[in-house]
This record gives sequence, structure tokens and C-alpha cells, in this order.
Amino acid sequence: MTMLYIGRPIILPLIFSLIIAVVLHPVVRLFARRKLPRVAAIAIVLFLSFVVIAGLGNAPVYQASRFSQSLPTLVENLTRLINQAIAWRPNVWASTRRASTTGSPAQGWTHPHQQRRDRADLVTLGSGVVTLTLIPCTSS
Repeated sequence: MTMLYIGRPIILPLIFSLIIAVVLHPVVRLFARRKLPRVAAIAIVLFLSFVVIAGLGNAPVYQASRFSQSLPTLVENLTRLINQAIAWRPNVWASTRRASTTGSPAQGWTHPHQQRRDRADLVTLGSGVVTLTLIPCTSS
């Protein structure tokens, strides 16, 4: 086990190069069958694989930069939506006491059926908030 730890800087690149060779070999063979010299086929396949890897690496960076540019707008929209929700159902947010079977509406008591409707409204509101935050901002 110690030998594997000591040899890790050598073994890992060898394993990765073996995997890359196994994956790219059929493409090299395809070019070689098309009467292309083997060295040229290897060079072309390596170049194409680097281009693909660079393209795949560039996509998350591009998306992250677009997200960081649209984040202030998303936060503003989410804050506005939450403020509208608070204004829409003030009794849900203002009530801190649990409902009991004794008490009157003046004491902050709400009927259990009304509480279920309030919870359902909050779930619907939460689903809307999640949907709005997942929709990308297309304004530029």
C-alpha cells in the first residue's frame, strides 16, 4: 500500500494516459484506414480531443460568468416577489402563536382549515419562487 502512495505521481498519469489511448484508438484506426499516415492521424485526433476538452471546459466558465452578471437582477426580482407575498398574506407572517381551539379571532386565533389553506398558499408561493429563480434572465 505504501508503494502505491509513493508511486502515485507516476501511476495516476499512466492510468489516465492508458484510458485516453483506449478511448482514442478507434478514431486513430479510422483515420489510418482512410489512407492517412498513422502519425498524422494521431496528431489530428489529439488536436481534436484538446479542442473538445477546451470547449467542454469553456462552457461552465461562460455560464458562471453569465450567472454572476444576472445575479443582481435575480436577487432584486426575488426580493420584490417575497415582499409582494408578505403584503399579500400578512396574517400568515404576522401570526406567531399556534392556533388553539379556544380563543377568538381578535386574539390571533385562526381556524385549522384556514391554516391548511394558508400553508397550501405558501407552498404554491414557494414553488413560484423556485421557478422564477431557475428561469434564466435573458435581459442584456
